[in-house]
Amino acid sequence: MPSHNNDYFAQALIESIKLELPNASYFTREDLLHLSVFAHVTTITRYRYVCVAVRYAIERKWMMEMNRTDLILTGGKRVYANAIVNIDEYESTVAKIVNKLPHEPFGVMTVVSQWTTDPHLTPNAKRTYTRGILNRMLVRQYIEPAGAFMYIRRGG
Repeated sequence: MPSHNNDYFAQALIESIKLELPNASYFTREDLLHLSVFAHVTTITRYRYVCVAVRYAIERKWMMEMNRTDLILTGGKRVYANAIVNIDEYESTVAKIVNKLPHEPFGVMTVVSQWTTDPHLTPNAKRTYTRGILNRMLVRQYIEPAGAFMYIRRGG
């Protein structure tokens, strides 16, 4: 990929982040793969564009890596520090969603798609929290396995 495209890709990605994730405290590369800016190309090309754009944006200090997965736009460091949470903070939200689901098998993304609160969390962050919370709910026997990557509430 010609290096003159790096600036174009990075700027396009940053504009898309500002438009599509305006309330996100942080985001991951996974979140960036789902933005509309590169949706017109195949998945592998989209992955390559995101990698190039992120690397270029970090080199130019337009974006910062907060840890091995979390990224922020420069200037968001204070917001990110406030975004670090314990999984316990969202357990009641996930439990409420699970309680409202019909008594039939559901997956992680079923819960995520119904999670309408907490706009500062990206869908990927909600997916990560949901997966961890559902595992806790399995251990506590509030839900039980219902096939590969599927769960069902206990009782009826």
